Amino acid sequence: MDRKLDLRILTPAQFDLERIALLHSSYVGPISARKITDALYNAMEHLRRFPEMGFELPDAELRSCGYRGLLEGHYLCVYRCIEKTIFIYHIADTRNDYPQLWKTLQKSGNAETL
Repeated sequence: MDRKLDLRILTPAQFDLERIALLHSSYVGPISARKITDALYNAMEHLRRFPEMGFELPDAELRSCGYRGLLEGHYLCVYRCIEKTIFIYHIADTRNDYPQLWKTLQKSGNAETL
Protein backbone atom coordinates (compact mmCIF):
# COMPACT_ATOMS: atom_id res chain seq x y z
CA MET A 1 0.00 0.00 0.00
CA ASP A 2 1.66 3.23 -1.13
CA ARG A 3 -0.72 5.67 0.48
CA LYS A 4 -1.08 6.29 4.17
CA LEU A 5 -4.43 6.10 5.89
CA ASP A 6 -5.47 8.73 8.39
CA LEU A 7 -4.88 7.90 12.05
CA ARG A 8 -7.27 9.07 14.74
CA ILE A 9 -6.46 8.35 18.38
CA LEU A 10 -9.80 8.67 20.15
CA THR A 11 -10.10 10.36 23.53
CA PRO A 12 -10.23 7.15 25.61
CA ALA A 13 -7.03 5.91 23.94
CA GLN A 14 -5.37 9.27 24.54
CA PHE A 15 -6.28 8.97 28.24
CA ASP A 16 -4.88 5.43 28.22
CA LEU A 17 -1.58 6.75 26.82
CA GLU A 18 -1.43 9.44 29.48
CA ARG A 19 -2.07 6.87 32.25
CA ILE A 20 0.62 4.57 30.87
CA ALA A 21 3.10 7.44 30.74
CA LEU A 22 2.26 8.52 34.29
CA LEU A 23 2.66 4.99 35.62
CA HIS A 24 5.99 4.49 33.90
CA SER A 25 7.18 7.90 35.03
CA SER A 26 6.16 7.23 38.65
CA TYR A 27 7.57 3.72 38.95
CA VAL A 28 10.54 3.72 36.57
CA GLY A 29 11.17 7.32 35.56
CA PRO A 30 10.55 9.80 32.76
CA ILE A 31 12.93 8.10 30.32
CA SER A 32 10.89 4.91 30.57
CA ALA A 33 7.68 6.87 30.09
CA ARG A 34 9.07 8.48 26.94
CA LYS A 35 10.30 5.14 25.56
CA ILE A 36 6.98 3.35 25.98
CA THR A 37 4.89 6.22 24.59
CA ASP A 38 7.27 6.61 21.63
CA ALA A 39 7.06 2.87 20.97
CA LEU A 40 3.26 2.95 21.10
CA TYR A 41 3.03 5.97 18.78
CA ASN A 42 5.48 4.35 16.34
CA ALA A 43 3.50 1.11 16.32
CA MET A 44 0.26 2.99 15.65
CA GLU A 45 1.96 5.00 12.91
CA HIS A 46 2.83 1.73 11.10
CA LEU A 47 -0.89 0.97 10.91
CA ARG A 48 -1.28 3.90 8.53
CA ARG A 49 0.55 1.93 5.83
CA PHE A 50 -0.27 -1.58 6.98
CA PRO A 51 -3.74 -1.59 8.60
CA GLU A 52 -3.97 -5.38 8.51
CA MET A 53 -0.70 -5.89 10.41
CA GLY A 54 -2.65 -6.28 13.63
CA PHE A 55 -4.45 -9.47 14.53
CA GLU A 56 -8.09 -10.41 14.91
CA LEU A 57 -9.09 -10.21 18.56
CA PRO A 58 -9.98 -13.51 20.25
CA ASP A 59 -13.24 -12.06 21.58
CA ALA A 60 -15.94 -13.01 19.05
CA GLU A 61 -18.09 -9.92 19.70
CA LEU A 62 -15.20 -7.51 19.14
CA ARG A 63 -13.93 -9.45 16.13
CA SER A 64 -17.40 -9.46 14.51
CA CYS A 65 -17.42 -5.65 14.69
CA GLY A 66 -14.09 -5.43 12.89
CA TYR A 67 -11.90 -4.58 15.87
CA ARG A 68 -8.28 -5.67 15.64
CA GLY A 69 -5.37 -5.65 18.03
CA LEU A 70 -1.81 -4.44 17.74
CA LEU A 71 0.71 -5.49 20.37
CA GLU A 72 3.55 -3.30 21.55
CA GLY A 73 5.32 -4.79 24.55
CA HIS A 74 2.67 -5.56 27.18
CA TYR A 75 0.19 -3.18 25.58
CA LEU A 76 -2.63 -3.88 23.19
CA CYS A 77 -3.92 -1.14 20.91
CA VAL A 78 -7.54 -1.88 20.03
CA TYR A 79 -8.35 -0.38 16.65
CA ARG A 80 -10.62 -0.52 13.67
CA CYS A 81 -10.17 0.58 10.08
CA ILE A 82 -13.18 2.41 8.65
CA GLU A 83 -12.84 3.57 5.07
CA LYS A 84 -9.58 5.55 4.95
CA THR A 85 -9.11 6.05 8.69
CA ILE A 86 -7.59 3.95 11.45
CA PHE A 87 -9.41 4.60 14.74
CA ILE A 88 -7.55 3.74 17.94
CA TYR A 89 -10.15 3.05 20.63
CA HIS A 90 -8.19 1.91 23.66
CA ILE A 91 -4.74 0.88 24.74
CA ALA A 92 -4.85 -1.85 27.36
CA ASP A 93 -2.26 -3.68 29.40
CA THR A 94 -2.40 -7.32 28.24
CA ARG A 95 -1.73 -8.42 31.80
CA ASN A 96 -5.36 -7.37 32.49
CA ASP A 97 -8.61 -8.77 31.10
CA TYR A 98 -9.02 -6.35 28.19
CA PRO A 99 -12.18 -7.95 26.66
CA GLN A 100 -13.98 -7.56 29.98
CA LEU A 101 -12.61 -4.02 30.35
CA TRP A 102 -13.94 -3.12 26.89
CA LYS A 103 -17.40 -4.52 27.65
CA THR A 104 -17.51 -2.68 30.98
CA LEU A 105 -16.55 0.58 29.28
CA GLN A 106 -19.22 0.10 26.63
CA LYS A 107 -21.94 -0.61 29.23
CA SER A 108 -20.95 2.42 31.29
CA GLY A 109 -20.98 4.70 28.25
CA ASN A 110 -17.26 5.48 28.57
CA ALA A 111 -16.24 3.73 25.35
CA GLU A 112 -16.21 6.08 22.39
CA THR A 113 -18.13 4.48 19.53
CA LEU A 114 -18.90 5.53 16.00
